[in-house]
Amino acid sequence: MRRPNEELINAVHQIYADVGERETAPTLAAVRRTLEQRGLGRRAPNTVRYWRDTLRRRGFLDREDRVLVLPIWPTYLLIDVPLAAAAEVVRRLRAHDPAIRLERTHGIYSLVAKTFVRQPTALDELVARCLGAGAVDATAILVLREAV
Repeated sequence: MRRPNEELINAVHQIYADVGERETAPTLAAVRRTLEQRGLGRRAPNTVRYWRDTLRRRGFLDREDRVLVLPIWPTYLLIDVPLAAAAEVVRRLRAHDPAIRLERTHGIYSLVAKTFVRQPTALDELVARCLGAGAVDATAILVLREAV
């Protein structure tokens, strides 16, 4: 059995989440159009229906396609941190996400972190954690879609 395309399932999840609580859920045709508008290609109706049903089975959407669990957004943090504060910055980031990927770099930023958030507003909290732990600068980047 083929594995489902998690990037596109997450993209469909994000489309449903973009609707908001007071609006009705988009039709499958509207989801297909939005995927195409976002540069994710044309998708067959059965494929989009399968992705929607996958989100329902996982408990992310209810039977009326209301979002029960917010989608995940890949996020990168570019952090300029002195060596003396690096351990504390890492500790605070791991408190957010124990599986966070961290890489030491050479250049403007000394540390790059890859994690996930469920709300774009969580980016401010991650930056504040870094700055509060002694980072000189921290910039968060939200990935809207994987590169083609």
